[in-house]
Amino acid sequence: MTIRVHIESLILEGLPSGALDTAQLGSAVQAELGRLLGEAGLHPGLASRGTFRSVQGAPLRAPAGRAGPLGVQIASAIHGALTVPGDPA
Repeated sequence: MTIRVHIESLILEGLPSGALDTAQLGSAVQAELGRLLGEAGLHPGLASRGTFRSVQGAPLRAPAGRAGPLGVQIASAIHGALTVPGDPA
């Protein structure tokens, strides 16, 4: 099975502009989400349901200025939303 995830925009509220290395953040999200999807996959009911307009995760608690740990938490929140039935767009 091939799983494709396209994230058009990632909005992080409460962070000052320029607080993180966005390239490092993106790489961390991609690597961790790939790992999680590879290990656990998707909820069986979601595999054929298409796209999601948005996914909202729980509050994050990464150290300020640390893109890697924050990226791991973001990927975990996205994966959590993709492993339980929800409302796709």
